[in-house]
Amino acid sequence: FIAMTKKLLLAIASVAVLAGAGSAQAYMIDDYTLQTYSNNTSESTSSSWYQRVGGSDFEAFGIDWERGSNTFTLHLYTNFSKNEDDFYRSADIAINFGNGYDYAIVLNPHGSGALGDWNSYGINSVGLYESVAWQTSADIFGSRGYGHSGSYRDCAVYANSSSSNTCGSGYNGSGEEINTLIYDGDLVDGVSTTVNQVTLYSGSPSSSNPKYRIDVTLSGTSVANLFDQGFELLWGNATCGNDTIHGFVPGGGQQVPEPATLSVLGLGLLGMGLARRRRKAA
Repeated sequence: FIAMTKKLLLAIASVAVLAGAGSAQAYMIDDYTLQTYSNNTSESTSSSWYQRVGGSDFEAFGIDWERGSNTFTLHLYTNFSKNEDDFYRSADIAINFGNGYDYAIVLNPHGSGALGDWNSYGINSVGLYESVAWQTSADIFGSRGYGHSGSYRDCAVYANSSSSNTCGSGYNGSGEEINTLIYDGDLVDGVSTTVNQVTLYSGSPSSSNPKYRIDVTLSGTSVANLFDQGFELLWGNATCGNDTIHGFVPGGGQQVPEPATLSVLGLGLLGMGLARRRRKAA
């Protein structure tokens, strides 16, 4: 009995170690994009490409997602607050289901504060929108003379290019303008949206750990069918698109179990194995 107990404790410890190793943060969509600084309406006033434009308070880290029977949730990890102030906002999430970025998730209502004074967005609630029309960071800030990060390049896409420095700060080339805010669109019927921000730690932002997690949950009977087909996602975490995350969410299937779930599963299998051995011994 003592020997069996030792084996059981050892097996439990092994499962716990594996679960702990799996709990280290690894995002389903990592930040592999590069941005270039622009000013006014001119793209490429600087030839250098950066992992982000601005200080560590503009850092984007990654995105996780999970599916439910009638829900779809995105977890956005960033140092930039969802609603920093009336001037700088978190950008809208651009979604491409295969026909271009004609869907968007609005995280902050438009039409208030400084941005509302400059533009007539007509988007006054958070939610999932379709048939959208975009304004880029150049559209919003260019005519005002403010610097912005108007172009991006996906490091993961261009990593295998024959050009040199494709993922370094010296890469020269035209990118795509970041779609940051929609100014027209229709709320998708039957889909409710909740956006919550969690502060992960206090103090100044770090370039190695996200300060905020923004949880975006879409609920409704149409959500499962819409988001189960897979899609392309693009998010500039600030209105200027200082840091951008771009990636793909695969369609179908179930998400990988969390480490805690794996622990329970492992213990269950272990218990079944021990019970089977006891029956054989009897």
